[in-house]
Amino acid sequence: MTGSDTLVFRTARWKTALATAASLIFVMAGLWALHAPAEEFRRPEVMVRGVAILSIVLFGGFAVIGFAKTMQPDLLILDRTGFRIQGVFSRPRIPWTDVAAFTMIQVRGRDFLAWELKPEARHRYRAPLWRIGDSDGHLPSALEKPQDEVLRALTNWRRTYG
Repeated sequence: MTGSDTLVFRTARWKTALATAASLIFVMAGLWALHAPAEEFRRPEVMVRGVAILSIVLFGGFAVIGFAKTMQPDLLILDRTGFRIQGVFSRPRIPWTDVAAFTMIQVRGRDFLAWELKPEARHRYRAPLWRIGDSDGHLPSALEKPQDEVLRALTNWRRTYG
């Protein structure tokens, strides 16, 4: 396909790196709590150690994923047949003909770009990790372009090729 047949939006590496750094701070706090005397926390030692280990494992996992996503940013790829999200956790292509609408939804005060599938297409895409709010799926939230620009592009491509 030529450049005019494809439009690609990337996630911003700096936003992913910032989230990764925040995760690493929690890992360091967990390591510090693991080695600090339990008396400093005025809590039972088993509780302090448990929270420290949980912090290290949970945020360490987030940091590994964040590092991978910093090295290989997510891509939102639009072409004549549909759109797909490619990256560490890629998703299958969704044809324009299966999409009812793209919308902006708000969850806990944060805006997300989401899509609604046509009722007859929903059975083909059973992936609960994509769902957010009442939508059928959501797009990466750290794209380099403003969300309203991405929403306009998605809507125009769906109208043109759907």
